[in-house]
Amino acid sequence: MSNHNKILTFQSRATDAKLAVQEFHAAVAQPDMALVVFFCSSKYDLDLLAVEMQRLFAGVQVVGCTTAGEIGPAGYCQHSLSGVSFPEASCVAVSGLLDQLSEFDITKGHDFAQTLLQRLESKASNPSPDHSFALLLIDGMSGREERVAHALQYTLGKITLFGGSAGDDQKFANTYVYSNGNFQYRQRGTGSGQHCPALQNIQDPSFCFD
Repeated sequence: MSNHNKILTFQSRATDAKLAVQEFHAAVAQPDMALVVFFCSSKYDLDLLAVEMQRLFAGVQVVGCTTAGEIGPAGYCQHSLSGVSFPEASCVAVSGLLDQLSEFDITKGHDFAQTLLQRLESKASNPSPDHSFALLLIDGMSGREERVAHALQYTLGKITLFGGSAGDDQKFANTYVYSNGNFQYRQRGTGSGQHCPALQNIQDPSFCFD
């Protein structure tokens, strides 16, 4: 069966960042991708990983984060890269980055979610909560997870919000969110952080999952 119009998943266990991204891309790349989401170990050279991700997925909307362990087709692993690609033929997606979580307030969260909703509505034909979801990736050391999730869900209404906190292989020091072609680094001691929500609408519920 052709991979066209399918959700494609893969997990690379290569410990070299460049090779891991290359293996991941080879497995999930498809024409006209709406969104790519990945999860990776913080043990990788993240600068190198970001450069390779940006090079291979040029022009594609990509979000991701570091973890405390990755779950994928290979099972639960450590020091791996796992992820998924969604086809434009069946899905419409928008994403955004909100930084400086130390200065986060409810109004800021509401405004941010409303902007994402408007962007989704401008791209999707009659988006419905039944066929839409929101994915939240947030700095696991920000201490703002509950406040951010509450603010976003209030504005999203009936659209399901799920996701979680970025990890760092249980070092509890620095966690990273990937957006706009780079890992967003939290400056030590400032208490700032980042979160990257992605809104997605499934245009064709009959798509295949591989």
